[in-house]
Amino acid sequence: MRNVIWDLTFIYDMLHKSGPAVALGGILVIAIGLMIGKYSMVIAGAVVTLIVALDYVVMFFFGKRNDG
Repeated sequence: MRNVIWDLTFIYDMLHKSGPAVALGGILVIAIGLMIGKYSMVIAGAVVTLIVALDYVVMFFFGKRNDG
């Protein structure tokens, strides 16, 4: 269970350090996947983009973690 928490913490930190770059990468993967016909790439890019979008929505309503 500890490894899952470390993974989630890593994802959280990466999103807040370079969220726009992660979102751009997800969109780029979707575009490349559509161009070469690899639907697994499209799904992976969509999942990444969805996670970034959800993170921004949660941040909007609840604020950043450790803000006092």
